[in-house]
Amino acid sequence: MPGTSNGLTQAQIDRRLKGGCGQGQGPDYKPLIYTRDVSSLGRSPRLLGSHAFHTPMMQAMQESFLAVTGKV
Repeated sequence: MPGTSNGLTQAQIDRRLKGGCGQGQGPDYKPLIYTRDVSSLGRSPRLLGSHAFHTPMMQAMQESFLAVTGKV
């Protein structure tokens, strides 16, 4: 499975360089490594959804605010 290794071994790097990876220019360029070749830490930046802060405490604070302002 891609992305599960801890990087490339020296033998893999040598094999890729011999095969022409990491060389060329423009559309002929072949990268030495791809993103999938490096393992992930399992973290990914994600935007918070609309319900991210809807906790019981926040709901209670909102209800008490509405009760105080008379907008219940």
